[in-house]
Formats: sequence, structure tokens, C-alpha cells
Amino acid sequence: MFSPDGQTIASASRDKTVKLWNIDGTELTTFRGHSAGIWGIAWSADGSFIASAGAENSVRLWQSQNPLRTIVTAHKAGIWALDVSADSSTIATGSEDGATKLWSRKGKLLANLSEQDAAIYAVALSHDDRLIAFGKNDNIVNVWDRKGALLASFVGHTSRLTALAFSPDDRTIASGSQDNTIKLWRRGSTCTGETSAPKSLGNTNGCFAPKTLIGHHTPIWQVVFSPDGQLIASAGGDGTVKLWKLDGTLARTFRGHTAAVWRVAFSPDGKMLASGSGDNTIKLWTIDGKLLRTIEGHHAAVWGVAFSPDGQMIASGSVDNTVKLWKLDGTELTTLRGHSAAIRGVAYSSDGTFVASVSEDNRLILWNVQQILNLDLLGYGCDRVGDYLRVNAEVEKGDRLLCSPIGTE
Repeated sequence: MFSPDGQTIASASRDKTVKLWNIDGTELTTFRGHSAGIWGIAWSADGSFIASAGAENSVRLWQSQNPLRTIVTAHKAGIWALDVSADSSTIATGSEDGATKLWSRKGKLLANLSEQDAAIYAVALSHDDRLIAFGKNDNIVNVWDRKGALLASFVGHTSRLTALAFSPDDRTIASGSQDNTIKLWRRGSTCTGETSAPKSLGNTNGCFAPKTLIGHHTPIWQVVFSPDGQLIASAGGDGTVKLWKLDGTLARTFRGHTAAVWRVAFSPDGKMLASGSGDNTIKLWTIDGKLLRTIEGHHAAVWGVAFSPDGQMIASGSVDNTVKLWKLDGTELTTLRGHSAAIRGVAYSSDGTFVASVSEDNRLILWNVQQILNLDLLGYGCDRVGDYLRVNAEVEKGDRLLCSPIGTE
């Protein structure tokens, strides 16, 4: 059944679930609660809720949209790659199903750029929002435009690509690989390094061989440019974070984690780094290499770290299936639950309104962090259950007044 605005479809099944779908076929969410098959559903006139009737002789009402988060079943397999555009309008995801997809901030599918047999483990959007780079397990860096046209392919790595980033001026692409190296590619270059014939497309501007950065002894899991574009940070399976100059010189090695470092991020002012590790911790460093703080709270490896655009908070995602928001002093602000499997990436929008997370549960979740952090939990809860408390015959008389002090009675 279509929603009143024609943009969402609700379906019900004998499998006891109600599902919501975008009209492009993307599954949005699944509602579970019936104990028998569902025989009928209907939308409210304003589209705010759905009623479902089940064979167990009950009618259930479901809120069609959660103001605190948007959940999209974005892929057919686990999602390992994530990026958010500089203007916060577009989210890019890459999955083990071989697809690279672009989404609006409302969770609408904008483009499906590839359907490949090769899994996608790294994706990056250019800062001008015109290009998208992604790395497959065929070791090649591909660059596409937003219309789905392949512009360039860079060959040079000898193992799976696991990290990609555009420089702030979009002239250089950094790639990290399970071959333990980082390569810096100049856009427009036909040179591909030491190990393969050129495969770059459409170049007429000469040849610039990629710089190869060697220093990690195990795979590289993330590469990021500093905000001024003068430094590159890398996260390695050898338990270190490394800081590099653009000429390929190793500037500094950060040691302190006791397991692989999966993720790294620069603060917006470029003065700090945050790293997430298999030792379940987040560490904050100055770019001079001083350890400022170790943040503990996750119960499994940390696979996502991102600073808020004002630099006052950190978002983290973990194999424990949770996203957490922290103050820089290590105070936990909140824990966000919604994923049902390991989280493999988080990103903060540049306008600070949402945090995106991706997981092996095939889902992309967009968290409305501004509303979450300013939420009146008691008021929000009573707004949802106030009518239930008033009219349900099974509620004890004394419990009917639970929400009355804040105006729901």
C-alpha cells in the first residue's frame, strides 16, 4: 500500500512482519510484533503511522518515521565503506555485494554506480562533490563521475584496496592497501607505478608516477588528509598510526595501541588525531605524537572514529554494534543502538546535523544527533505512550497518571 505522498510502500506478510520500502525498491525498515500472520494494513491520512491487523485478533499502530534516525537496508551484503560529501547532501556506501551507491541525507537512493563481482572496501567523495573513487578487491582504484561514467582506473597495488581519500584540493588521491603500502595518485596521470601497465583514461597532461609510502608492516585500513592538505595519517594493522608528508617522508609514528588500528581521523583544526583500535579503545593524540587521552567504553574493536565539525565531540562505531558520542575529555554522551551486526564505519556530516554509520547488517543508519543530544527523554517517551496509558484496559489505574506531570494526562 502506498503512503499518502506516494513515496513509500508498506507491505504485510504471513511472516508476521510489516515492511516499509522506498519506491525505488530499497527496504527502509521492518516492524516486528505480531504473533501471527498479518492480513491487512492501512496508512493514516497524514502518513504518520500505519495500522496492521493480525490473525491473533489484534491491531497494532506503527510510527512510519523515527525522528531520531533513518534506517536504510542499503545493500545485499555487509557495508565496509562510507563517506559523506563536503556539503552534507550525499552519502556514499560500498559493500561486499560489489555495489557502490549514493544516498540523500533522507535515505533516498540517488545512484547505483556499479554492480560488480568484486567487493568494495573503500570509497571517497571529492570535495567538489563531482567525483567518487572506490577500491575493489581487484586492487584497482576507479574514479567515476556522479552520472556513473568511469573516468579513470589506477593500477599499482598488489593486494586489496582498503582505504581511499581525496586531498582537500581534490588533485591527489591517497590509497591504502593490504600490500602494506600507501600510494599518492595525481589526477590526470597515466603512470601507475612499478608493478603494472597503465590503465588510466583520457590523460593528455603528461605522466606523474605515484609516490609509494612504505613504513607499515601490515595492511593499511584508513588514510586521511589533514585539513590543510599538507599531511596524511594512516591506520595500520601493525598497531600504529603514521603521519606522512606529501613528499612521502614519514614524519612520525604513534605507538600505544595494543592491537590493530582500524580507523584514524584528523580534528577539524588539524591539531589532533583520533584512532580506533582492535584493543576496544579510542586514543586522542596531538600531531606532535603526544598521547592526550585513552577513551574506553566499547566492548569490542572500534571500526569508526569521526570528529564533529566544531571539534568538540567524537563519534565512534564498534564491532559491539553500537555508535557512541563522546566529549573530548572522554565523557560518554550517549550510546546509539540500531545495528544488529558489527559496525565498519562512521562519518560526521560537515554541518553537524547527522552521523552516518554502516554495518555488516547491510544497513546505513543516519542518526539525527542534534535532536538526540537535545532530547527530553521523559517527554519523548510520554509523547509515545501517553494514549496507551490512558485508554488501555490492562493498565493499572495508578499507572495511568505516570505521564500526567508533563501534560499528557
